[in-house]
Amino acid sequence: MYDDEVLFINNTDKRYKRIFEKGIFYPGIITGPVKKGQERKEELKSMLIRNDSLTISNFKEKKNYFTTQKERLFKFLLFNKRFMNPTEYHIVLSNENLEIETDLDTFLNGAKLTTIKVGSILI
Repeated sequence: MYDDEVLFINNTDKRYKRIFEKGIFYPGIITGPVKKGQERKEELKSMLIRNDSLTISNFKEKKNYFTTQKERLFKFLLFNKRFMNPTEYHIVLSNENLEIETDLDTFLNGAKLTTIKVGSILI
């Protein structure tokens, strides 16, 4: 749970859980900033379909995509309550402190989200 937003992770290897726990990726990246206080209550009352939760599925790393060890590419499906079909997303995480190939845990210790791209809506 992030502020008033909820992120559900389905059908994803547990190794990638740290990306969400460390806050490298969080719902606000997709939905924008969450309003606070009375403004948030009014917003939630006026929504026909609440969009304060997202579901991510099939989060995977695309191995050997970059020639440098400082960047890694990941893809996932995002299910939004407002749409019937998922949207494919790609994100690039980078860790400028690495020069050699390391395991995922070491990479994530200093990783930052550098790029996010919307793929396509899957039908």
